[in-house]
Amino acid sequence: MIRAMILLTVLSVTTQMQTCKKKVKDTDVTKTKSEMVNPVKKVVIDRSMTPIQPIDDLKITKVEISKNLLTITFSFLGTAEDDFDLVFNGMYMKSLPPQATVRLKQVKKSGKVDTQSKTMVFDVEPMKSNGTELHIKLDGYNEKIIYKYSEK
Repeated sequence: MIRAMILLTVLSVTTQMQTCKKKVKDTDVTKTKSEMVNPVKKVVIDRSMTPIQPIDDLKITKVEISKNLLTITFSFLGTAEDDFDLVFNGMYMKSLPPQATVRLKQVKKSGKVDTQSKTMVFDVEPMKSNGTELHIKLDGYNEKIIYKYSEK
């Protein structure tokens, strides 16, 4: 009787392990290095957006776009725990290709205020408009950011 129970337990555990292995094999593990280090946040669409308080000493040092992900590296005056949202008001400029302006919005936390540096990744897919690409204007950054929809 005890041998039968042990055998059933071993079979059950073996079956569960095989199921877990299959799930791991089927999982898409094609994340970029940036995605693994920085969690991806969706762009916030706020149609009633009021002017955003400027971020103290904000300096955007690097911006990259790959597929639907916009990676922004910047420094600012705040705490290490401060978080940021990328905010879009839902309005597109009348141009071809369409253009849209986005802003970083600081979510302040309590703590020691000092110059900080962060790299954040935002999913900009909710910003898609008509056509095949969108030119994104990021407040505080003067270079062109071209989001091509065809890249999947």
